[in-house]
Amino acid sequence: MTPQASAPRFGLRRSAERYGSFGPHRHPYFELLFFPEGGLDQRIAARRVTPAPGTIIFVAPMQPHEVFLQQSDRCYLLYFDLGFLHPELAASHALDGEVIRKAPELAPFLYQDTREFCITSADIAGIESMLQRMGQCYEEHSICSDTVVRSLLSLFLCDIVRRYGLNGDLQAEKCVGTGRATRYVKTAVAYIDENLNRRVTLSEVADAASVTPNYLTSLLRRETGSTFVELLTARRMARAADLLAYSCLRVSQVARAVGFDDADYFSRRFRQLNGCSPATFRTEKARPAAVC
Repeated sequence: MTPQASAPRFGLRRSAERYGSFGPHRHPYFELLFFPEGGLDQRIAARRVTPAPGTIIFVAPMQPHEVFLQQSDRCYLLYFDLGFLHPELAASHALDGEVIRKAPELAPFLYQDTREFCITSADIAGIESMLQRMGQCYEEHSICSDTVVRSLLSLFLCDIVRRYGLNGDLQAEKCVGTGRATRYVKTAVAYIDENLNRRVTLSEVADAASVTPNYLTSLLRRETGSTFVELLTARRMARAADLLAYSCLRVSQVARAVGFDDADYFSRRFRQLNGCSPATFRTEKARPAAVC
């Protein structure tokens, strides 16, 4: 099934139609994979997921991932633009607290890194039936087909949110902050992410967010639970893990890419935070296909 040219993107495919090894890639739309009978290991960012029967994998926009499917697998690949599910949010790009506040059914995409989503065997047939109905409705191209599919998709996602208690997730509560303070923190984090390859200071980031350094320190502690240095280090190491798993850069090049001039010091800090060296992390996390 291909998306309609005149509408925001939505599509549903089966592994029998689209199979193979899809190397490291990103895309600007939401994607989920449903495995009624399990399947091969998949890679979401630096995490490896082994699908058991009933597993659902949620891939957020621009999240690096690899997909490995065999023709014999029973896997459904559903993808959609934010503008399809919520036309009023079509201008939004990042999956952040503000988007989750307006579209809480998207919460599973925010927590794929920390949660396992696996439907019980008793519910697998029902989920599969709902996905098939979405595909059938969309292919009708009737005047109401988009509305029906959008409703089914929203119900499906809301069921996952309720099933896994994401409404009460403390991490989600922290993420869904509102108001000016949250905007300051988002601006600060975005500035940090854009400048991970060089030394950045608290004062510099505070200037970018249009607040004082002391106020930003307070906001970061309140909104993220981390100090500026802790947040900066966490963002650097997350980017480093991404590069180690999805690029062929040498460890010394990865170190420089995330703002460390001393590769040995980078390796020590990486080991402290991840429990293994960068080289070991790459060996354990990266498939041969992911390395050039």
